[in-house]
Amino acid sequence: MDVFGEIRGQSAGNGEGRGFPALPILHPNEIPAPAVPLGQREKYGSLFYLGIGGLLVLIGLIGWFVHGLWANREIWSDVYTLSDPRRDDPDRVDAAFRLAGNPRFSDEARLGLALRKDLPSMARYLLAESITTDLVAHDPRAYAFTVARSEDWPDWLRLLLTRQLAYGAGRHYAIPRPALEELRHHPDPMIDLWATYAMTVLPRGGPDPALAAALEESTRRPPPVGELATMLDAAKRAKGDDRDQQLDKATHWLRRHHPVSAEVWHGWEIQGDRVVRRDEH
Repeated sequence: MDVFGEIRGQSAGNGEGRGFPALPILHPNEIPAPAVPLGQREKYGSLFYLGIGGLLVLIGLIGWFVHGLWANREIWSDVYTLSDPRRDDPDRVDAAFRLAGNPRFSDEARLGLALRKDLPSMARYLLAESITTDLVAHDPRAYAFTVARSEDWPDWLRLLLTRQLAYGAGRHYAIPRPALEELRHHPDPMIDLWATYAMTVLPRGGPDPALAAALEESTRRPPPVGELATMLDAAKRAKGDDRDQQLDKATHWLRRHHPVSAEVWHGWEIQGDRVVRRDEH
């Protein structure tokens, strides 16, 4: 049936010309109201519950964000203090010391700050020293080659990050030997020693007698290089927690005996939960 043809015929018969018939227009007061007013749930159906659920999720996310800001308020405060060039160096270094001891402050953030040349060297040192082997475990290859090949790093920074490769090697991380071999040829003999130690404890390929002999031979070198070699050789012979304790001892020893590190630490010392200048007391 041609509905549109019928409509056109009716329109022509009524003398209205071609087109559609006029539609009735109802005013709001002419529409009968329901006997019982509809509630929000009746009006919107399942969309009502969907909207309530979305609102609750949004409130939860906002609450979680506010909680995170509140829980990390000390971190934000210390980062601000450390990054403010108008603050005195003791305040900035003290802030770095607190960040270095804060377990909620990530290794990635510590490394990012340690690489910033606009921060006091002492603050950068504390942050670099506090980086854990978790950063190595995340991507051993990228970490190792970054430490070996990055340019314009001070020797103390490369030394501290090479030290984490030594810890990671003892934990059987997949650290590439070529990166350690590059570090073994670094002009700084202490970087060489830490890389040599790491290669002697790497599980892949078994122990290298030549490297073990080189480390032992270094113990007879004059101090301070011979002293560090003695500590690392003792760590190589130790097992489990005793090995880490030996490496921790060597780490603290570097502060005063590695020539470049000693320059960074000159005039500073740790007193309890603070780092202060020696001339302050």
